[in-house]
Amino acid sequence: MVERRMDVRKVVAAALMVASMVIVVDRLFLPAPIRIVVEGGTPVAVQGEVFFTPEEGVVLAGFSWVGGLSAAYLLFSGRRGESPRGPADPERVKMALSLLEEDEKRLLQELVDRGGTLNQSDLVVQTRFSESKVSRLLDRLEGRGLVARVRQGMGNVVTLRKW
Repeated sequence: MVERRMDVRKVVAAALMVASMVIVVDRLFLPAPIRIVVEGGTPVAVQGEVFFTPEEGVVLAGFSWVGGLSAAYLLFSGRRGESPRGPADPERVKMALSLLEEDEKRLLQELVDRGGTLNQSDLVVQTRFSESKVSRLLDRLEGRGLVARVRQGMGNVVTLRKW
């Protein structure tokens, strides 16, 4: 199962982004004032121009800035190399491998040999297992707390967990 933990900071950033976008769009799309001009004894409605006061400009700029920062945080957080991987202690690896089935051993050994982090698609290539078999094996290894899968783009990055 792919790890999907709700991060409070991401929820707050998303809420700030949505709120700021609502405020900016609301301010930008205010209807223009209508003036009524009497020409030759007949009242005529004339649409006025939209001008923002300096205060409204500051509000628009501020909320645009907050929305942009929130969007940047949402886009780029989680890619700082934060890995649940711990040091690959040879004794622990040997013990874990002795408790696993052959295919699970092969998958885990491939991860250990590659430094503890590898794309799931690369595991398919390296082990020559089918995509579904690698996914099922990773489900079991994840259930035992040995690996973690993190969604990245269209695929998953598999990392060794601390154990």
